[in-house]
Amino acid sequence: MEFNLILNVISLVGLFGLCVVAWLGSEDRRLIPWNVIVWGIGLQLVVGLIVFVF
Repeated sequence: MEFNLILNVISLVGLFGLCVVAWLGSEDRRLIPWNVIVWGIGLQLVVGLIVFVF
């Protein structure tokens, strides 16, 4: 159980790390629609939870 938790934390850090890299590489950082990104990541996590639990 503990090993799975560590892998999940690593995956979550990687997901947010990719968002940070994309933010750093953008030309105009103020134009990024953060609410769309947060909703997309949240929806992705919910769908993944549904797929793996049920």
